[in-house]
Amino acid sequence: MVDNDLSYGSQKSLASMLTLQEVVPPTPGALPGLSFRGHRYQLTSASFTWEEAQTQAIQLGGNLVTINDAAEQQWLAETFGTVETLWTGLTDQDREGSFTWVSGEAVTFTNWAEGQPQQDPFARAYAEREDYATFNFLRTPFWADTEGSARYRGIIEIPGDPSPQGTDLPPSDLSEIVVRGDVTKPQIFLTFDDGPVADQTSEILDILDQFDVKASFFLVGQQVEIFTREAQRMADGGHILGNHSFSHDEFVDPITGEVQGLEGLSAAAVRDELVRTEQAIQSVTGQTPRYFRPPFNLFNDETHRASDELGLMFVSASEKTDTPDWKEETTVAELVDILLDNAENGSIFVLHDHGQATPDALRIAIPQLLERGFEFVTLDALKL
Repeated sequence: MVDNDLSYGSQKSLASMLTLQEVVPPTPGALPGLSFRGHRYQLTSASFTWEEAQTQAIQLGGNLVTINDAAEQQWLAETFGTVETLWTGLTDQDREGSFTWVSGEAVTFTNWAEGQPQQDPFARAYAEREDYATFNFLRTPFWADTEGSARYRGIIEIPGDPSPQGTDLPPSDLSEIVVRGDVTKPQIFLTFDDGPVADQTSEILDILDQFDVKASFFLVGQQVEIFTREAQRMADGGHILGNHSFSHDEFVDPITGEVQGLEGLSAAAVRDELVRTEQAIQSVTGQTPRYFRPPFNLFNDETHRASDELGLMFVSASEKTDTPDWKEETTVAELVDILLDNAENGSIFVLHDHGQATPDALRIAIPQLLERGFEFVTLDALKL
């Protein structure tokens, strides 16, 4: 379903870019592939021998997946960590005991299951035949080496274009922008932008604790570095932390004077904003952001592409659930009415840590919405 009320933000690019869907991103293996750091990932079209899976990967311009650091490993585990066994691109078919990536990349990080890869030919009678690496073999989502007589699907990694213009994916291949959750479930998503901030973030967290409500916070990287205690409290409290850029500057067009948000930056600069925020959140809280919302909800294709390349789910909201609590003139009564009048199954409300009316409005609205039978959930519920 398309939310016809969504008519704000980057209107000039929305119509030509994609239809906004109230759904989660495509399941692993669906075409086009998922994106992480500018590379696309997808599963082979069928269960193959290792050689056949690698042949299809090469035909598509890539290789069976390479894993170069802990961040990529974690993303792969979250994305493809199922009970299905999958081929990866690690092999020692040419020289037993010296595993290398088929792409020629050096192995800089591995997380093998205990005792893997099995490189001791005397440990098991068939050890010398274990020339290939698999994912989700025996333990999920760990790696192990095995012989190549089996037929599995493989994880294909296709390098993207590292240039400032981004990848060569057409607009239709960009991930969907989530504006609403499951309309069949009485769930509401409270999301807060622009934090953490002094005093008021703590007050909002106190209110959420009072009603045992979990929320999602889209954080500004430089704020995280300043208000570390508040950010850590969010993570410790079971709340979800999202990426809201590092500086949240009001990027202004030098000619027109119009606020552009991230639209005023190159794709490379947008990626830098997002990566720095991810690093700040990880450093302070240990939590890795999986969701993205641009400042001012202003974006273009390059902004969307940059979030895709980092494996972030782009979460927006409908116009009626993007509240004006950031305006000083917004009263508590007005904000309460917005929350109560527009609460529907799957509603994603956008609030702000610094909204002056926000704490008092939450104290009034949350218990009434709970009485109506709504459940407050985090953005992780979008993946169910």
